[in-house]
Amino acid sequence: MPHYDYRCDACNYEFEVEQRMSDEPLKQCPRCNQPIHRIFSASAVIFHGDGFYSTDTRKKASTETSS
Repeated sequence: MPHYDYRCDACNYEFEVEQRMSDEPLKQCPRCNQPIHRIFSASAVIFHGDGFYSTDTRKKASTETSS
């Protein structure tokens, strides 16, 4: 399940909530009951398992020499 970050507009409290993608976003701060908004950020991508190598995206060096 995805985790979403929220920030309160009034007290600047930031917190993370595990929610389904189909759940409605939260609307009130748990500390002060003021309006909050969801913070959008880049997610980290981690590749696990066979088939992911650091050389996959590198440009291959040419072994042939031009005349």
